Amino acid sequence: MEQKELLKRLASLADPTRLEIVSILSDKGELCACELLKRLSISQGTLSHHMKELSGSGIVSCRKDGKWCHYSLNAAALCEVTGYLDSLCCPHPATPSCPCCSK
Repeated sequence: MEQKELLKRLASLADPTRLEIVSILSDKGELCACELLKRLSISQGTLSHHMKELSGSGIVSCRKDGKWCHYSLNAAALCEVTGYLDSLCCPHPATPSCPCCSK
């Protein structure tokens, strides 16, 4: 993954509301915007802003169904981010002193 793409994904996750949205989608699967609004204390305009950021970074996918948008987590994009972070933590896999490798 290119550094520019990584930075965009990390920046999109560096917001409490967006992180909550990602958590909800991880737990519930695909949800329409109206369902997300029921779970969050934000306006429709604010949700649209956050979903634009998450979709733009590739963390979330959007499927249109008439006038509704249905959002789901792009697990592959998150795995690329975590894979990069794991490579920083564990540059040499199976290092006994590394908490990630000792699992």
